[in-house]
Amino acid sequence: MTPPETRTPEQAAAKGLGESSEALPSRRAHHRLAALLALLRPKQWVKNLFCLAGVLFGAKAGNREALMHAITAFCAFSAVASAVYIFNDLMDREADAQHQQKRTRPLACGMVHPREAAWLALLCLGVAGLSVMFLPLPVSGVILAYALLNIAYTLWLKHTPLIDVMIVAAGFLLRIFAGTEAVHVPASAWILLCTFFLSLFLGFAKRRAELASQGDSGQSREVLLEYSAILLDRFCYIFATLSIAAYAIFTTSITKQGTLILTCPPVVYGILRYLWLMDRSQGHEQIEVILFRDRPIQAAILLWIALHLAVIYGGFRLNIQ
Repeated sequence: MTPPETRTPEQAAAKGLGESSEALPSRRAHHRLAALLALLRPKQWVKNLFCLAGVLFGAKAGNREALMHAITAFCAFSAVASAVYIFNDLMDREADAQHQQKRTRPLACGMVHPREAAWLALLCLGVAGLSVMFLPLPVSGVILAYALLNIAYTLWLKHTPLIDVMIVAAGFLLRIFAGTEAVHVPASAWILLCTFFLSLFLGFAKRRAELASQGDSGQSREVLLEYSAILLDRFCYIFATLSIAAYAIFTTSITKQGTLILTCPPVVYGILRYLWLMDRSQGHEQIEVILFRDRPIQAAILLWIALHLAVIYGGFRLNIQ
């Protein structure tokens, strides 16, 4: 009598799916690479596009050296930001494992070992360090300041109301400074104010979304206990208004003709659309979800870019005083 065939659970699952046992190592390697990539949070790299502000507003996109420096600054910031995210996940992995939404993160669910995550963070820091070697020295200081600020945020400051969001906003200002220093363009005071107000608006909007969904998740940030929905709504309205006002003043100050004022409508629409979506979803949708899924906001961003290119590089002018 032939003894019954014995299989491991993974081999049995593979046969049920029509896969050979030889395909299992390849599938496991694919899942491991996907988990390591998720640990880097590549979707968050979109924030580092602020490093390109110096090239865009300084009319240096046609300068190959300046463009390469701006892209290098973007890569350096993305690498150090990923290292910061890994550090944050390492520190919070036990709490994340109890969170209904965050428990699927690679470290929280055990897909990636903490030692592997630490080595990956060091690799990211190495990439950032190598990148800044090709950039002006001030960029290194800006990126170092960003890393230290976010370490302090992870360890202490994220538990302090108001400061928690202001630290995130400061990170956007550092991105602007990294981009302008990389291409030797002075940072506009008004674009810095607009960036600061806009990042505060988005930061408080994210807290609003987290507060609205905390009942479903079972766990939430400790700092959310210091906020209320009414207070966060007020903050969102205040900083949405300040963002629009600061940007409008910026467009009238950057060129004598004032043609850049044409870029104001898509900015206003994008902010109003975001507030409208917040109201319809009762604050449950977070910024990352909205920016990657909402076509009207994406269209507004593309129109804003197109109008900027037409005015700054295409020579389009209106007789506005």
